[in-house]
Amino acid sequence: MLSSSTHILMLFATLALAQEPTTRGELAPLLARQHAAAIRYDRSALEHVASEIEQWSQSHPDDVNGHFAAAVANWQLLFELSGLPRIDTELLGRLDRATTHLETAVQIAPDRADAHALLGLCRMFRSFVDSSQHQSLLARADADLERALELSPDDPRVLLLEAFRRAANRQPSEEDVARFEKALRRFGETRGDAPADWWHLSAFVLTIRIQTLKPEPDHQRAEVLVGEVLTLCPELRTAKELLAPMVEGRKQIAGAPSNLAWQTAAIDPEGDATSGVDGKEFSWAYQAEGDWLWLRFTCHEAFDAKSLGVNLIVDGDLDAETGEPWWGGNEVSFDRLVSVWITLGKDQLYRGFVGIGSASSAVSGDPTDLLRGGLGFCLADDGKSILVRVPRATLDDDGRLRVLAAVGTHTGWSDDIPSRGMVDIDLELPQGDGR
Repeated sequence: MLSSSTHILMLFATLALAQEPTTRGELAPLLARQHAAAIRYDRSALEHVASEIEQWSQSHPDDVNGHFAAAVANWQLLFELSGLPRIDTELLGRLDRATTHLETAVQIAPDRADAHALLGLCRMFRSFVDSSQHQSLLARADADLERALELSPDDPRVLLLEAFRRAANRQPSEEDVARFEKALRRFGETRGDAPADWWHLSAFVLTIRIQTLKPEPDHQRAEVLVGEVLTLCPELRTAKELLAPMVEGRKQIAGAPSNLAWQTAAIDPEGDATSGVDGKEFSWAYQAEGDWLWLRFTCHEAFDAKSLGVNLIVDGDLDAETGEPWWGGNEVSFDRLVSVWITLGKDQLYRGFVGIGSASSAVSGDPTDLLRGGLGFCLADDGKSILVRVPRATLDDDGRLRVLAAVGTHTGWSDDIPSRGMVDIDLELPQGDGR
């Protein structure tokens, strides 16, 4: 299940492409191609140009810009479209290579602040997957960032990296928001008439996300920033396909028809939630008119109306050996995910993820599917249940499903219903309706 710090980590991918005006002429075209590939997030193109940058760096071992560019190329490939890191054996190697290049860069140019700062972030990421060196790596990461701030305290790139380091592994605070906003302002002050580079675009992306992830999201500010970044770079895929739909306001539907025949699928005991929202019951109903599947997520106490989070994990083929593993201690697999992960704005509209996605896209860190799917949602009058209306055909083709419900808030998930395993539901569709 995704914590708020994970969602911030999800968006650091956009920090990976800094261009240096002093770079040798033959390296500059490679950086331009990397910039273009990153705007449209063409992973194949990114991998190809990263290989070329690595080769260039090997043939110019004393060139600091080559080492920095090679580090950045490896760093960029740790992330998917959403910015969610995927650290498997191959990609952990890329993180280590980025670290090696940055260590060489600061040896060649000890006063290069951006290299010190990015080296600190690499070490921080390494600490998340290396428990034996966790504390020592974090200490070195902090030392790297402190050195970067000593060298260039007003450099917007250093300020941005420092803001990211301080916000990691905790729920965003107003102090964290202020750090990102300060970095963003500095980019605007120093850019002049030049086009926005990737560092500047990244400052927008991260500031938008932290504004939506903090305990009291500032939707108005996030919407303004989305408009500004798309004006600067209309081709930026992360903003166009992820951020713009995320900050679009959504109304609740009126509610479920009164004549639905609700079926209880699972009951969950009180007191087993990891935090906050404690699931009680998951039930469902089928509405033949319109071919809708209704879902009802009920908790022991009322949801916080300002911060709603429910998931339905779906195994559509009823085969536990296929699909992707669910997160946390509940060891099940799934192939589809229904998600409502939203916060309420002052205009009484909800914003966030409302949609249906494939398991592979969810696991790979591309949540754009979860912004589509034709879902409707509403909070029940007693505040203890969330109702979700799903186009049945988007989930399965025969009316038989194996499911697991999960509840939480916009900052993370806290309880599965049931606590272990999944439950089967059968819509008993008429012959010819998928059977």
